[in-house]
Amino acid sequence: MAFSTSASLPCNTSGSPSWRWYQQVVQHLPGMSARHPSEPGTMVYDDIRLLGALLGTVISKPRGLHSIEGPELFLLIENLRRAAKYSRIEAINVSDKITSSVIEAALKQGLSTFPVSQQDECIRKTVGGFRLFLELAAIAENYHVKHRTSRNPRFIDDWAQARGVSSETAYDALRGLQLRFVSTAHPTQVYRETYLRHEQRVLALLGKLHEASTEQEEAVAVAALEDAVEKLWLTRFERWERPTVSDEARGLIPYLTVMVDALPAMLATLQNSELPTLAKKNAPVIELGSWIGGDMDGNPYTNAETLTTVLEERRQWLIKRYESTLLTLAHEYSYSHHTAFRLSPKFQHQLQQANVALDGLPAQEQPEYIQNIRHFYQREPIRQYLLLMAARLRGALQAPWHIVPLQVHPLFGYTHPDQLLQDLDTVMAELRYNVVSPVAITPLADLRQQVALFGFHWVGMDLREEASVIQQAVTDWVGGKAPGNEEPHRLEWLLAQLSQEDDAPPCQVTTDQKSSTRLVAMLKTIAVARQVFSSALGGHLLLSMTHHAHDVLAAWLLCRWCGLEQLENEAPVALVPLFETIDDLEKAPAMMAELFSNPRYAAHCNGKHIVLMAYSDSNKDGGFLTSQWHLYQAQQAITIVAKQYNISIQFYHGRGGSIGRGGGPTQRFMESLPVGATDHGLQITEQGEVLTHHYLSEENTFFHWQQYITAYLDRTLVTPPYAPDATTVAIMDRLSSHAFLAYKALKTLPGFIHYFETATPREIDSIHMGSRPSHRRAIESISDLRAIPWVFRWYQARTLLPGWYGFGSALSAVIEESPEMLAALQELYRTWPFFTALIDNSATTVLQADIHLMSSYAALGNVNGPPSEETHLILNTLIEEHALTTRMILAVTQCSELLSSPISQPMKRSFEMKRPYLDPLNYLQVYLLTQYRQQDLPEDRRRVIHRSLISSVGGVVAGLGVAG
Repeated sequence: MAFSTSASLPCNTSGSPSWRWYQQVVQHLPGMSARHPSEPGTMVYDDIRLLGALLGTVISKPRGLHSIEGPELFLLIENLRRAAKYSRIEAINVSDKITSSVIEAALKQGLSTFPVSQQDECIRKTVGGFRLFLELAAIAENYHVKHRTSRNPRFIDDWAQARGVSSETAYDALRGLQLRFVSTAHPTQVYRETYLRHEQRVLALLGKLHEASTEQEEAVAVAALEDAVEKLWLTRFERWERPTVSDEARGLIPYLTVMVDALPAMLATLQNSELPTLAKKNAPVIELGSWIGGDMDGNPYTNAETLTTVLEERRQWLIKRYESTLLTLAHEYSYSHHTAFRLSPKFQHQLQQANVALDGLPAQEQPEYIQNIRHFYQREPIRQYLLLMAARLRGALQAPWHIVPLQVHPLFGYTHPDQLLQDLDTVMAELRYNVVSPVAITPLADLRQQVALFGFHWVGMDLREEASVIQQAVTDWVGGKAPGNEEPHRLEWLLAQLSQEDDAPPCQVTTDQKSSTRLVAMLKTIAVARQVFSSALGGHLLLSMTHHAHDVLAAWLLCRWCGLEQLENEAPVALVPLFETIDDLEKAPAMMAELFSNPRYAAHCNGKHIVLMAYSDSNKDGGFLTSQWHLYQAQQAITIVAKQYNISIQFYHGRGGSIGRGGGPTQRFMESLPVGATDHGLQITEQGEVLTHHYLSEENTFFHWQQYITAYLDRTLVTPPYAPDATTVAIMDRLSSHAFLAYKALKTLPGFIHYFETATPREIDSIHMGSRPSHRRAIESISDLRAIPWVFRWYQARTLLPGWYGFGSALSAVIEESPEMLAALQELYRTWPFFTALIDNSATTVLQADIHLMSSYAALGNVNGPPSEETHLILNTLIEEHALTTRMILAVTQCSELLSSPISQPMKRSFEMKRPYLDPLNYLQVYLLTQYRQQDLPEDRRRVIHRSLISSVGGVVAGLGVAG
């Protein structure tokens, strides 16, 4: 498989180790020995070449009597790649049919070399080959973009030097910065944890290859890379079964493990001990959160039992990690009484107290390991103390956390992480008393920081539920004796309930409503967790589909009734309204003003409030441009309202990986936010393939957080946010209005629901990606479908509609109305980061969309004949809007081709390199969908084709870099 890149790529004449080894490997591939190797490219493309050649070697290897791997399979894949590349060139000047016909001919010819009984399996392996190459290419890019360039503890100083500002100014600007990264369980991750671990190994081995100092070391690394690639090829990549909520939580553990090691290093960099002028109490903060286990919205499988399980498993993992660290460190601290080591009076007193307490217990009540530690290590007090700490950690695991008080003897188990912190402080103080080397204290200080950051809970747990369910739970709790949700007296009734000094509810909830009883049980469970672990658990209650101020008040009342505000010195639960529709975004500022104007609620806020902005649902509701503009305006207006009431507002961005779900380059996103939107920090959701991109290694993680921090510095010190004037706002309002009309017209075309259901792979719903159902109810309108599958399916069909549709019509309409508007739009593109981001993000999706593939997917709706008039009209509408959007973007950017700006060039080169491997995957997906949708398909063929379909979905995700 000559998985090679174009010879026109930038040259690296020195020749990387990957290039040298690629030349050796490719000569042994069947049918490729006579091929003259192309010139070396940049180091990243040389790595991609090498990984592709190793994959070709793996696929070409015969594996037994019934296996189809071998030279014939390799040549089939290679010929499909060449056909796709050729057809892409020819299709520029010939009919649209040329692309599919050339690939179909290559597929038919290649399959003819296999028995009919093996052809379905052959297609599955072919799809797997293209998918795996695209995954390996993504790993190589990941290594060079993130892995090699990160973990620079002086990146802030380097940024300051490059921007011409002092380091002191840069660090000072970071004071008070709060960033919170929140992992969610949204179903966009296809791959198994086992498979991802093999990908992590490939990433690590690329580093070993580039760090090798001899040819022998290079050879060892290349051999190990081939082994890792072979393991990926022979490992099932998709999940065996649909994950449960607990499975999703366990799937997060590899990423959290990376974060545990990366976060202390990043915070140490941000808090720069070399600059004493920085006030530690106001030092920048990075926090971690998660919805997994607490997201009830639309997921009937999330309940108090699963929440308890998730928190217990995280507690178990983290405490075992601390225990393992202490056991390792204990043997390093072998200081004894027979040396110059002397105990301080304070430490002696503590040891004596502990021993007296232990002596007062009958021997049979003391665990044997406690007795052994006291006996064998009594002459090595630091070692003994650390081993006793490890033993107390082991004891802490003996009783479930949710039985309060914990059934743990205080001498044999910690009941709270603060006790572990106190013991660590005691040991470090004793080492300093004896003036031991600072190097000896560092490991304990590192462990202490981890315990301080993660406690026994690891990450904050956010709860989420739909506002109407919360309202219903309040009504159920009072036996229905409350005004209805839409009645004007509902707000006054809630305020009256909240004005009562007693937090006790009027009665216990008794209802047949399962959603109400589940919600109450979840809130009571998290109330216990906050007492046992930390107020970071349940610190945020996210209110989906918030429409009214009384939605927030109902949530506050329910939290009080469930005991979430009865602990002393505990921060109140943050009630976080989520604005998901265009209508709700328009009403959001007035709603927040209504809340802030209430003295009791303002006092509850304590000067701070969080608001969650929904990128996915607002896009599905109003289209790309209208969604982005309303999100911008809502943030701007809410910031102004908050300042009027002296409230610090923090925005919680519900972003996904794709442009259609608020994704895009971090720098571009940060620059595009309105004035004041980052003054009090921000929170970002991350899920699925996004977690894999950012947390595959510590280096990746460091790079990811570094991107946000430097973007914040750029925004704060170099290019402050642009505040649009009235003329600019009027232009955007007109653009948004035209875009919304175009989007609405498309959605109301006859047969649009049928088109979406047939011309996109609805079979995605059967893939074991997430525990949550993909539909709220049977699809009768677009609003019945969740935002994620809506975007996911358009991306798979290479239409990418949520990232561009309506933008071209809007730009064209305002220019037709006022021809001088073109110059104004060009100026906005040059000067306003928000508009620049709109254009460049949309251009990305326009480039990745493909009219030839749109036509192939559209034909799926009419497999037994020509497309219907309805299908033909919708397809032509999409193609015409795509062409119009392309022309308008080129006109506004004043460029001859899409994505010509320097910041966009790496992404564009990457996509164009991957395109000859991505196009065949899409055409194979169309072929597989045609077969899979046959009513009389035998069950054994259906299973094979279904696996091939899943593989094609994973491949398209790898090729586009996002799931949707």
